[in-house]
Formats: sequence, C-alpha cells, structure tokens
Amino acid sequence: MSHRLPPGRPRAMVAAAFLIALAAGATGPAVAFTGGNHEKITRAALPWEPVTLSEMADARDGAVNADDHGGYFLLGPLHCDNADYLAPRYVPHYPRSRDGADTELLACVRTSVARFRNALRAADGLVDANGEVRAGESDLSSHCTWKETSDRAKCEVLEQLGRGWHTIEDF
Repeated sequence: MSHRLPPGRPRAMVAAAFLIALAAGATGPAVAFTGGNHEKITRAALPWEPVTLSEMADARDGAVNADDHGGYFLLGPLHCDNADYLAPRYVPHYPRSRDGADTELLACVRTSVARFRNALRAADGLVDANGEVRAGESDLSSHCTWKETSDRAKCEVLEQLGRGWHTIEDF
C-alpha cells in the first residue's frame, strides 16, 4: 500500500514549515554535533577491539573528537562549516552563495582526504622492514594524546583517522 502525498498543498505546507523552522533557528551557528554524537557514529561504524575503539571514539578523549578541542574547534574546514546553501527561492538573503558553499565543501573533503593519507603514512610505522608488528608502536597500555606530535605509530594513525572522520561526520 503506497502512501503518497497529493501534489500541491501538502508540499507547500512542508516547504512553509521548513522555512519557518529555518528562520526560527537562524540565530547563530549550529552546534548540533557534540562528542557524544561522534562517539555513537564511530562506535556503530567500526567493529574494532574495545581498547582501540575507545581510543578512537570516546566522547571526551577519543581521536574522532580531537578537532573539537582547543583552536581546532574554530577552523571551519575541519567541521564542514559554511558548506551549506539555500537557493534564493527559499531564503532571499542566505549568507552564502552556491559557489561559496561549494568551495567550503571542497575544502572540507580535501581536509579529510589529507588526514587519511597521513594515516596511511603513519601506518608504515606499525611494522618493521620485514612486515613484523613493532610492539612498542602499537601498544595502547597508556592513552594516546591528540596533539599532532610524533607518538606511537598507532596513536598517529588513530589521530589522523579520527580527525578525518570528524569532518565527514560533521558534514
């Protein structure tokens, strides 16, 4: 059994409700994605062993939340900020043009891709020249720090992956 809305009036009502909600919420920047949201998405997506998953996903101290701390929080491309756009037919004076939103979105994607490439480079440090796991580089008996400084290779990999996924999750 199909439940389709008849054309015309219901669509106009939905559009009007959307515009009213948009106008009511347009008082400042959105801060919808908190650490808890990132943790839920990351834990649901990654079937990793518990210690590694906690290092990656923890709402307060996980790598996926590193971009929400310190000066990183204010850097738009790390959060896909300003990549939104609404055509003038919906909002006559939206603060961003289509080109501006596209530019921001591309910066956001490039930022994530760069992080993933950094993670791949850091992953080389997990093994020696013979492909054997370097125990000291993959040890998580102490917590990683997310300060973009050289630490254990596994921490570097997690930090870069977490920072890259953060951007995508925000989008």
